[in-house]
Amino acid sequence: MLGISTLLGLYGLLALVPFILIYLFKPKPLNKTIPSLMFFMRNQKQEKKFSFLRRLLTNLLFLIQLLAILALVFSLAEPFYTTTKDAKAGNTVLVIDSSASMQTKYQGTTRFESALDQAKKLLNGRVSIVLASLTPDISLENGLKTEANIYLQTLKPKESSTNIKGSMDLADTLLEQTKGTVYVFSDFITTRENDDPIVSKRLLNSRGNSVNFINLGSKAENIGFIDLNVQKDFTEAYIKNFNQEEATITIELEKNKNTIAKKDLTIKSRSKEKIVFETLPGLSILKIAQSDDLQIDNFAYISSPLKENIKVLLISNTIPTALKNALEAAKYIQVDVTEPPIVPDIDHDVVIVSNVDSQELLPGTFNDLKRYTEKGGNLIITAQEGLGALDTLDLLPITLEEIKENSKILITTQNEVTKDIEFGLTKRYIVAQPKESASFLNAEDGSSLMAYKNYQKGKIIYYGLFDDENEFKFSPDYPIFWSKLINFLLDTEDINDYNFKIGERSLIDKAGFHKQENKDVAYNLLDEEESDISIDPTLFSKEESDFVSKNIQEEFQQDLTMILLIIALTLLSLEIFYIKFRGDL
Repeated sequence: MLGISTLLGLYGLLALVPFILIYLFKPKPLNKTIPSLMFFMRNQKQEKKFSFLRRLLTNLLFLIQLLAILALVFSLAEPFYTTTKDAKAGNTVLVIDSSASMQTKYQGTTRFESALDQAKKLLNGRVSIVLASLTPDISLENGLKTEANIYLQTLKPKESSTNIKGSMDLADTLLEQTKGTVYVFSDFITTRENDDPIVSKRLLNSRGNSVNFINLGSKAENIGFIDLNVQKDFTEAYIKNFNQEEATITIELEKNKNTIAKKDLTIKSRSKEKIVFETLPGLSILKIAQSDDLQIDNFAYISSPLKENIKVLLISNTIPTALKNALEAAKYIQVDVTEPPIVPDIDHDVVIVSNVDSQELLPGTFNDLKRYTEKGGNLIITAQEGLGALDTLDLLPITLEEIKENSKILITTQNEVTKDIEFGLTKRYIVAQPKESASFLNAEDGSSLMAYKNYQKGKIIYYGLFDDENEFKFSPDYPIFWSKLINFLLDTEDINDYNFKIGERSLIDKAGFHKQENKDVAYNLLDEEESDISIDPTLFSKEESDFVSKNIQEEFQQDLTMILLIIALTLLSLEIFYIKFRGDL
């Protein structure tokens, strides 16, 4: 059925009036009587009544111009014709799963690349493209087929889990004002409880859209990292064998493309195992040496803010063994011990004064320590007998009073030093009050057992526990505490702020190292469900086939405006050619 959208456009037909009048009222030629032709005159008078109509109809130029004007006029009216077709004859929405599992090897290529190849053959009408990943993304909205082909060539898979239902709901929004066909290309590995593509298919179909699932699932083999526990001293990596047979793999720890350590691990079928490596300062990578059908989860990226080597100077006349061993437990800490009166030039990151003999200490030692701290050094002074007799200048962040016995150790400031540490009881302590400083630990009577203050460019810690008389030194928390304290003084940030799962904190969807706020942050897939690429693809196909979609008919309006404009342009070109041919140009 034909129709027009704009009646006002028909007013353009008034242009035909002057056009026809110009042809009717051309200047008449001068008539002369020629005797030899007089016998023709009577017949010419007979036909003169109809000569103007015949002249118009036989004038080719007139017909060309008339048709051109009519085409232009009717194009202003925006004519169209309506036809009834299936809903799929309308727009096309391609929902393409771009999650990590789509990088699985598939028929000589990958599942994702196969999805793109098949999508190029299904473009119809206006085309929209939705990338299905943890955060669905509209790559193209209502584009032409040529645009869609270009976009399909540029798309890359991501390395996150997926959200197929959310992506299909986005397709529903794109088709809100029209109808069309939705093609979903996926292996249909869902990682969230509410990710049910069948629900979205019912919704789209109920609104008059055609929905087609293209299942790219396949049998595949995979062994990959599924979890990571990164601590400052060690890293625990959890690996799962998704295959039906037991496997032995080699895991390598790399830094700067050099293999630092390697271990073999045997994992039973459909089982997981844990392996532990030392956490290296800076950036390092754990790698499964063997290849499989999904390579993304064969790598675990680790970022540690620790310095390559932390130098600690321990000044003591009676070496505190527990303290020295706790420091050396962290392989990145180098402990140099010096016994007064000999104190070398200080070029260390941290200096600890513990159990020094006032009789052996040279008078200028604390002056040297003061200058060291003022320039940005870090100083720790531990509790000891006769601490008040030492000339510590103004370095101590507390005032010393008497010695008392037996008290619970109370955490007064929760920070990265004291968090998750059990200090227990102290048998003896110095009654001390902080002076313009922060107290981290207190005794029950309010005495500060650990205080901190900034000292010009440096930092000073008072550690008020008598380790030789307390059980804390035997606790597994003791070396952890000292490692935390050293890193706190050096402004080393929490290692958990450097290592994340993809989707845990930011929009980053690629595994590896990323610069964020001047930090090298590691992101890993670590998704057990996403890595389980060996799921039987026929299971979802059976569930999907049980749902019967209905064929929806809809009226479509086909606009004729562009066709009329092309006809008008063709006629005008023909007019120029005809005038040239006739010799008028």
